[in-house]
Order: sequence, then structure tokens, then C-alpha cells
Amino acid sequence: MVAPEQVRVTTTRQISVEGHDPVSLLISWLNELIFLFDTEYLLFRTFTLEVISETQVRGRADGEVYDRQRHDLSSAIKAVTWHEAAITQTAEGYQARIIFDI
Repeated sequence: MVAPEQVRVTTTRQISVEGHDPVSLLISWLNELIFLFDTEYLLFRTFTLEVISETQVRGRADGEVYDRQRHDLSSAIKAVTWHEAAITQTAEGYQARIIFDI
């Protein structure tokens, strides 16, 4: 939505989500970030994961409130879709495929 270099770190939110598998967990995490933008106008730049398992992620997101004077908002994301959502393990780590509804 906004280039990361445009976001300052002035606020922090604790985020905890659950899912029944890694894909649903990733979708829950991303939907929580969208919810925080929709309700509190928060943009995030850095993330610290404190707990991560197959069914739970708990961590911290750092960023700031959206400022139309400073942030170049390309488009708002309405939701994360389940269409073709996937997580695969590669030699370098993990790769995710997510499609957003804008």
C-alpha cells in the first residue's frame, strides 16, 4: 500500500492470530494488518515474531498512523483472498503466494 521507507516507527501493536494450517495462519495475520489499517489507519514497517508455530503467530508490528501529506498510498487492500493461496518450502526458506482484493 505504501513504500516501507515512507513509514516511520512511532507506534507498536501486539498481534496474535491463529489458524488451522500455515496458509490460514498467514491469511489471518495479513487480515489483521488490514483490519488495523481500516480501523486505526496504521501502516507498519517492521515486524518481530515472538511465537510462531503451525497454528499460531504472536508478535509485534511497528509503524505509524497514515498521513495523506507524507504517504503515497498506491491502493487500499480490501481483503486477502484464498484463491491460489499457498506456502511452499524452498532451499532458501519459504515462499508464499497470496492474492489481495483491492
